[in-house]
Amino acid sequence: MPSTLGEDPPLNESVDTYVQFHCKRKGQDAVNTRASGTRENDSLIISCLLAAALAAPPQLKLAPNEPIPILAQSNIVNEDGTFQNSYESADGTRAESSGSLKSLGPQEEGQVIQGSYSFYTPDGQLYELRYIADENGFQPQGNFLPVAPPIPEEILKSLAYNAAHPEEDNLRK
Repeated sequence: MPSTLGEDPPLNESVDTYVQFHCKRKGQDAVNTRASGTRENDSLIISCLLAAALAAPPQLKLAPNEPIPILAQSNIVNEDGTFQNSYESADGTRAESSGSLKSLGPQEEGQVIQGSYSFYTPDGQLYELRYIADENGFQPQGNFLPVAPPIPEEILKSLAYNAAHPEEDNLRK
């Protein structure tokens, strides 16, 4: 279908014209070259679009008071005290955790829980936090968490002195 003046030809027509022109110059069959090149290009384009769609944060538009749908949820509790749970919501939020009992001594048990959660901010940035909670407390890890400044050298020396001289602690009472 020829294009009229002032209109761009359809993309397929332009590509066909280009391929036919260049193939005739090289002495190749334009129809076979176009057909095999199209299949390869189409596969590449579809693969790229699929990868981009899967990597993009979900575009969910809900009213402020509308509940966010849960897409997947699992909750397993065993008789021995171990458990596993997880969920994923339509806004891209994910959480999972597992726990078990741990012996802390001859007569004492404690629970150890480890897990992670992630969510997207309104600007599309993904935040992910991994954690463990045990006898040492809650220990989160995430690249967005603030980091404490280093302890000044004078304080480190003072702490070392105090640890080396516990007898002086009783003098202040």
